[in-house]
Amino acid sequence: MEPHQQQQQQTITPGVHLKIHFTKPYFLSGELLTGHVSLTVDHPGLRATELKLDLKGFEKYCRENTFSGKTFLVWDGLNLFHSIIPLADFRNLPELPVGSWDYPFQYQLPSNLPSTCSREAADFGQDITKVAILYRASAFFEMSGSKLKEKTYFIISEPTVKDCKEILEQTEKSFLFSLGKLHMSVRIEKNVFVPGETFKIYVSVNNESGKNVDHLK
Repeated sequence: MEPHQQQQQQTITPGVHLKIHFTKPYFLSGELLTGHVSLTVDHPGLRATELKLDLKGFEKYCRENTFSGKTFLVWDGLNLFHSIIPLADFRNLPELPVGSWDYPFQYQLPSNLPSTCSREAADFGQDITKVAILYRASAFFEMSGSKLKEKTYFIISEPTVKDCKEILEQTEKSFLFSLGKLHMSVRIEKNVFVPGETFKIYVSVNNESGKNVDHLK
């Protein structure tokens, strides 16, 4: 699974469950990132201090250089943004009651962020270069003597710079021994889509031929 496919990784703490939810499957750069963190406590007597969310966008670069039969890894990268959002403070509570709670969050994404991507390529010397642009959310639930963490990735897409245009294709077919024709048109609302967006196709058929049409494909 690619890292940008929103895989979730969580440390295990008995009786406590933590999960990050986003309001959309993807976000555009410059948009408001929104969602909530759900916390479930199954057993009484739990003492906690705080719940916070760590948001980070970064470029990750790795080059595998092979020399004299040995492989050397060269790591590099660039931070695109980093923000920590406090969600809840439990220091004044003697213990957390059993139950489930949702803690909403929002974060203004910087403009001009590059789209999520991951790529691997080899040059003529068979050295391998791996490059990825990733956006990660990590929730931290601080307890007395321990910490629960969940990590997941979310998708960022660049806003389109070109004007969206409708796509319309029309065709017709005539038949032997028939004066009329079969007309068909296919319409798509626009020619630019982003990851996770619904792709709708509208098909219109007008049969003036008098012939029966068994199927369309």
